[in-house]
Amino acid sequence: WIVADSVSAALVESAEELRAWRKTLLGSCMQWLAVSFSGREPGDENTKEQEKRMLLRLSELLDTREPLVFKDKTVRVDLDSLYDPCFLLHLFGELTRPEFVVDCRKFLDSNALGLTVTALSSYDPQMRAAAYYVLAAYYSHLEGARFREQSQVLYLLDVVRNGIKVPNLRLPFTVALFIAKAALQILKPEEHMYWKISKFLLSHENLNMDKLPGFYQFFYSSDFQQKTEQEWVLGILRQGIRDRQCYELCSRRGVFHIILSFFSSPLCDEVAQNWILEILQNVAHITRSAYEIIRDYSLLTWILHILESRFVETQLLSNVISLLHTLWVTNLGDKAAEQASQPPCQPGSHEPPKMLALHIVSEFLYVVITLTKHLRPTLASAQLINFFWTLESVLSYRATIIKTFKDMGRFTVNKVTLSTKDVLVLLHKWSLIERDMKLQGALKAIIEQHQVKDLMKMLKDKNKPGTAARAKGPRGRKKRHGEVEETAEPELEASSLQMCKDLLRATLTHWGPVVTIPVPTQESVGQATPRSKTLGSTHAAVSLVAAWVLRSLAERPLSRAEATRLLDWLKSHVLPYPAVVADLLRDSAVKSGIFRLYSRQCSAQGLAEPAQDVTCEFNTVMLQLLVAQGRIDSPFHPVVEALCLDCLNEEEEAKRAPTAFLVSLYLKDIWLGAQQPNTFLHHVRMVCEAAKDGPHGEAEAITVLCRDIDSTLDSPQLTSSPEGSRKLRPRFPGGVN
Repeated sequence: WIVADSVSAALVESAEELRAWRKTLLGSCMQWLAVSFSGREPGDENTKEQEKRMLLRLSELLDTREPLVFKDKTVRVDLDSLYDPCFLLHLFGELTRPEFVVDCRKFLDSNALGLTVTALSSYDPQMRAAAYYVLAAYYSHLEGARFREQSQVLYLLDVVRNGIKVPNLRLPFTVALFIAKAALQILKPEEHMYWKISKFLLSHENLNMDKLPGFYQFFYSSDFQQKTEQEWVLGILRQGIRDRQCYELCSRRGVFHIILSFFSSPLCDEVAQNWILEILQNVAHITRSAYEIIRDYSLLTWILHILESRFVETQLLSNVISLLHTLWVTNLGDKAAEQASQPPCQPGSHEPPKMLALHIVSEFLYVVITLTKHLRPTLASAQLINFFWTLESVLSYRATIIKTFKDMGRFTVNKVTLSTKDVLVLLHKWSLIERDMKLQGALKAIIEQHQVKDLMKMLKDKNKPGTAARAKGPRGRKKRHGEVEETAEPELEASSLQMCKDLLRATLTHWGPVVTIPVPTQESVGQATPRSKTLGSTHAAVSLVAAWVLRSLAERPLSRAEATRLLDWLKSHVLPYPAVVADLLRDSAVKSGIFRLYSRQCSAQGLAEPAQDVTCEFNTVMLQLLVAQGRIDSPFHPVVEALCLDCLNEEEEAKRAPTAFLVSLYLKDIWLGAQQPNTFLHHVRMVCEAAKDGPHGEAEAITVLCRDIDSTLDSPQLTSSPEGSRKLRPRFPGGVN
């Protein structure tokens, strides 16, 4: 090793030669270990020390410190905790060389045979060839071995070999897993499955690689221990569906029809139901199969049938949420990103963007909304995040499809996505999850005032004692002896709670409430709306949702996309209805939240590109809220309205930013209750005075703007009376007048 290290140091400059040299050392190291392990005496401490040092060298050689050439993003396990088949197959090949003595039973008991068999499902032909080589070498050792299960293992390998008709055939992973588990079962004669698998193997001369071995025999067994056989074959499916070949194998044999039907059977207990959902989730991770199982097996309708139950166990509900989330993510793929990056499609375009079918998106939405009524605090934070993310993603993608169809000139029906009842149920469930007593009280008042039957029933169920609701499990079964009652999870972590709240807020801004009363006329604009004792159910819901959204937004800054969506929602579905606006503005917490949100948006970052357009839109919204409060008697209001309009229409950043800034000064003064916008007036006068004292030349945009405003304030219309003149020209500090 001293010589080897010297050679390695000399080859540092040449990466290719160093890599070849390390491969040579690795092969020599493995050969030495193989010889040492097979020929060492049990109590030889000196050899153990040498092996320990050699294993350290082996670890150094295996650590290449090079970036991964290939990384499967769909793998959901830590790769560092897995065995490397490239290393192990090489090691097994050395251990099973003809000149060595192999403990064949230990090779089987350590699952080395199982790993070698599962390597036959690899996509790499060289890895499959290595696995076939190891199996052939092991078979030759097995023929001369002497242990109790030798003949059974030999027969199993004969059955597998007879079923391989093509050289270097790639086996479906499900079949390879069956062979590996059958081999391990040979060592457990005390178990029931030992006799069933032995009987199955003895009835076959070869294993058909295009079928799922033993599925029908085990699943439809008439044995007294039929439950054990079903669990064994379901375990094969849980672990064995990895790729499209496995899905097609099970689909051809009618496996999915059988397990989907069995799910609703009284013979299917809760454990088997959860296993079936795990099997379906494995299918949902496979790109094309996730779409085909929805199309061919009506999987979304099947899930809907589960959710129509009055109560769904928490573990079952968690698996349903995971399944829906995985199905949506896999089917969506990169379509949302591609859609966002493409220019809008013009009418008559020959290449429309690739999108999911609208009816599938609508089915997803209906199922997710139906799932809402089953949400509860006992769900884990990861499942809650998955649910709210899926709901918001489906709504966003559906809105994108509707907009694309509109740009293409297509006719679309049923544009409404969320109903008022859906929104109230969402808020009710969220109030239970977050333990928001204030929100629960507001919801209860609205539901009882407007007599919403379904929601009143939900409130009654909530007020029932917890033991009564959990007295029985699925299908009315009694709790087993020792079965623990469901208890609420401890409060969610702050980060998880905030993420769920952000997703819920984004979901609520997709709601377009359908109002039945006419939009107010022009004569009513500018008049403070009195509080209505008979506020309609839809208006009351809009007021509650808007109040919750605005209060929650005051806790954190908004991104540009979030702010744009919120402002569009307020302008479209809140501001047109004075009764709702008046109800909102009576809440001091809402007013304070709006002002804090507006102040953050009008910071230096908000006045710079690309956030300028959001600030200008926010100015428009704030101006309309001032109008709703009746604050339009100020003579400055028409001037600021004109500035706000110019800000929206202006394209040059140099002119747009100062305009938005001056409007924000006026709005902040009036919003806080000032009779006159003194900060706004002071700033205009000071800029004008500073411009007079400064060097003459081309004036800046804000200077030109302030001069125009100053001349407007001096116009006869605004200074027609001495009182108006005195109001418009207050005394400024520092002698500036």
